[in-house]
Amino acid sequence: ASLSQGGVQTRVELDPHSKRFSMQLVWDESSPNVSAQKSLPPSPTLLSSTSAQPIQSPEAASSPSTNASGLREYTLEEIAKHNKENDCWVIINGQVIDATSFLKDHPGGKKPILIYAGRDASAEFNMLHKPDVIEKYAPKTIIGVVKGGEAAIAAAKPAHAESAPQHASSHQVSHVSAEGVVARAKPPSTTPSNVQSWNSGGTANVLPEERSKSTFNLEKMINYLDGGEQVTKRKRWIRSPLKDVNVEDKYFWHSPAEYMKQHVRHFIKVHEAWWDDYIPTRSDVQLMSESAALQGSLMNHYGLFLPTIATHGNVEQVMHWASRAIKMQIIGSYAQTELGHGSNVRGLQTTAVYDKSTEEFVLNTPTLQSMKWWPGTLGKIATHAVVYAQLIINGKEYGVHAFMLQLRDENHTPLSGIELGDLGPKLGDHANDTGYMRLKDVRIPRDYLLSKYQSVTPEGEYVVTEAKKKNSKLHYTTMIYTRGSMIKTAGNYLARAVTIATRYSCVRRQGFINSKDADSYKSEERKIIDYQVQRYRIFRQMALAYAIRFTGDWMKKQFNEMEGGQEKIGTNEERLVNIDALPDIAATSAGLKALSTFLASQGIEDCRKCCGGNGYLLSSGVAAIAADYVWQTTAEGDWIILMLQTARMLVRSLQSAAQGHVAEGPLDYLAPLKEKGFRLDRVPVLCVDTLSLIHISEPTRLRRI
Repeated sequence: ASLSQGGVQTRVELDPHSKRFSMQLVWDESSPNVSAQKSLPPSPTLLSSTSAQPIQSPEAASSPSTNASGLREYTLEEIAKHNKENDCWVIINGQVIDATSFLKDHPGGKKPILIYAGRDASAEFNMLHKPDVIEKYAPKTIIGVVKGGEAAIAAAKPAHAESAPQHASSHQVSHVSAEGVVARAKPPSTTPSNVQSWNSGGTANVLPEERSKSTFNLEKMINYLDGGEQVTKRKRWIRSPLKDVNVEDKYFWHSPAEYMKQHVRHFIKVHEAWWDDYIPTRSDVQLMSESAALQGSLMNHYGLFLPTIATHGNVEQVMHWASRAIKMQIIGSYAQTELGHGSNVRGLQTTAVYDKSTEEFVLNTPTLQSMKWWPGTLGKIATHAVVYAQLIINGKEYGVHAFMLQLRDENHTPLSGIELGDLGPKLGDHANDTGYMRLKDVRIPRDYLLSKYQSVTPEGEYVVTEAKKKNSKLHYTTMIYTRGSMIKTAGNYLARAVTIATRYSCVRRQGFINSKDADSYKSEERKIIDYQVQRYRIFRQMALAYAIRFTGDWMKKQFNEMEGGQEKIGTNEERLVNIDALPDIAATSAGLKALSTFLASQGIEDCRKCCGGNGYLLSSGVAAIAADYVWQTTAEGDWIILMLQTARMLVRSLQSAAQGHVAEGPLDYLAPLKEKGFRLDRVPVLCVDTLSLIHISEPTRLRRI
């Protein structure tokens, strides 16, 4: 409605749906009554909600400026005052949102919004939603913009929260040898020099000279191995918090408890500055794992627990659990393996029986063999777990499903019916609290079943999505992806060991160059890298490291294609866009994981031996790698069992190809088998340049040679 009187035009707008009431007073400059008055800007929009006051707050009324689009501008100080349930504003990508009336309708409940009341919620919002969702579905909640825009928001954040690829020095990790670390004697002081002396081995020039002999551009090689210049930049940014970290004292820590303590301390200091502003992708998590100075328990949280929620949880579950997990407000474990069952996931004996009278699942590990056994983070640190159990409704079995379970209370004490413990000292990997769990009549709400692909109604009806009808093994995806990621990890661990062995072999000298003419013990000796056998041993492992790494990149590409390129681990976006590829990927990743981890563990041990007696010292680095890595040959399935799983798939594919049915993809090389009278000696030989980059980095090309 509009009314003009006395030179003043009054415009009133009322929207009953959004309960928004606005008024504008405009002075007509042509009116004689106001010819001497200056035109005043319109008054601020007057807002109301179900429980808010009927007029706008005075502080908002004091900021009447608008931007070029006509939206009102509010300072961060003004927005911060609207931080209550009955007056809730949030900032989303520079826009000011009045979420008061929307709280009760939010699918994830009001709490995820209220924790950002009066503050910037952009990072949390962008993690879960597409950028245009507000304009599309709730445009009337947009009441203005932040005065000063993104620059003002960024300026208000502490330095460590900025997203620039540099870390503020004030948040660098402190030296790990703090309180609690066992004191030790200082090592002999050394002075780098090219000449032997009391404090120098005379080898300062050796490695620089060896590196100068390279025939390729080092930076280009790094970019190629990483997958491009931008990936290298991101990798260096991810690694930047570690530049001042020194953890050499770790070889003198006296117990697994000390390893655990230092790992948690180190991990939190590295990550806490970024929880509010940084959402890692799966590639980022792998880069973090490769770069970690202290491998340990909390890596399971980001690598297994969080991806499982994102992959198997529905929208509400992801909003509730993933947002808290990213910020380490909860710490999770992936509880699948049992004392009596590992590779045979279908045979797990933990049960989840639905009680429709209370709309709860009752979890039990009824036998000794059914106790959860080996999950990392479970023994001491985890507050929650994704538990794999047999779903039973009205006595009918529905197979293995994933359930969310809180393990410990606010005092970190196990909840009623839950028995937890650490398995004790291991050969290596001491900072990982590998644990066990027993459950007795533990009740959880019905919506704690991760329900992206299936759900249970209050009445006990089991409902599945079309995706699960197409492939009933979707709950295996976390395990399959983990196996796939372990392939590249194997190459990286082997590369570390090869690097140590190579450097040692260049510095270490043994045997006179000319033994016949060596008339003095001071005669020049030969670098052990110059011995043919030593070179063969090291270069063989180096070649394997490259081969495994490239194979890991190829495997990752297969996952990305199956998931449609989705990499964020904290979102509920549909991932499995090509479900048909899952069986082949499962079998391929199983065999490659088994072969890669076996070759890597054997290669790391040989690199240790290449360092002679010094390789037995933990301070060499290579001895610790050997002890800390070897468990991966049996993790997520024993390597022999997984090799047989892949072999079974190959035999079936061979039989199918002989009958004229050849699958596309990795097995298309079997196509000649469909020809009648096939003979191997008649298959044309392919002549390729096996040393070209494209063939070195593409395993599917090498298989044809």
